[in-house]
Amino acid sequence: LDGTRKGRDLHLTPIRNEHAYFSCISDILKAEPPAAPSAGPAVEPLYVIGDSHVLSSAWRIVELPAREGRPGRCVLVPCLVTGVKIWHLREKSSFYTKFAFWERIGTVPVGAPVVLVLGEIDCREGVVKAVQQGKHPSVEAALKDVVRIYLEVLRDVRKKLPKSPLFIHPVANVLPETRFLTAAFNRMLASPETKDACGRLGVRLLCFPPTLVGGEPEPGTRPEALAKLELSEELRLDGTHMAPAYVASHLTPALAEAWP
Repeated sequence: LDGTRKGRDLHLTPIRNEHAYFSCISDILKAEPPAAPSAGPAVEPLYVIGDSHVLSSAWRIVELPAREGRPGRCVLVPCLVTGVKIWHLREKSSFYTKFAFWERIGTVPVGAPVVLVLGEIDCREGVVKAVQQGKHPSVEAALKDVVRIYLEVLRDVRKKLPKSPLFIHPVANVLPETRFLTAAFNRMLASPETKDACGRLGVRLLCFPPTLVGGEPEPGTRPEALAKLELSEELRLDGTHMAPAYVASHLTPALAEAWP
């Protein structure tokens, strides 16, 4: 199948989304296929629910601190909701991704841990357009509204999964063109106000080490300067997603630190 794509410009056709997913999965498998579990304690599922960024960690095994009643080894189970935005999940929305998201939440077994991967598509497609259309006075106001909706979604997820450990995955700072949005969004998620609201819901934000060469940029860095920053070489995949190597270098340490 891979050979049939060459020279066909499938990204310009009605199957461009399908082609994008095929390309992403192909790149992930070429970079680092998931390994089979080694001998040891049983592996329990950890559900990763969200947009296409769930593919980078799909079916990887993570070793976590052993806790009473909690597994020490987990397999990251991808629960893809194609094209989902946080904006789609607001109360008044009737977009199909909203129903797909809640179907995914409804399949999680009682008490199973969950990582939510949301927000990148809001930053890539929604925020600037909303400001241009006059729905918000500024980019900052638009991002704050997305965070507000996210907290409402987390409240509803907690009602449906009262016993599950819940984690928020930061948005990947991969696309140079939207880095000024993803960096600002992640700072809002990590703000004391948002973390306090998440804490009351029993939700933990995963804190990643820097993903950019030279470390994370300072707040207030100009968009043009942010766009020139480079993703760490070992995290590069297809220009949109992080390579599966990030599971060992970023996701596993963050989960271990937040593990209940």
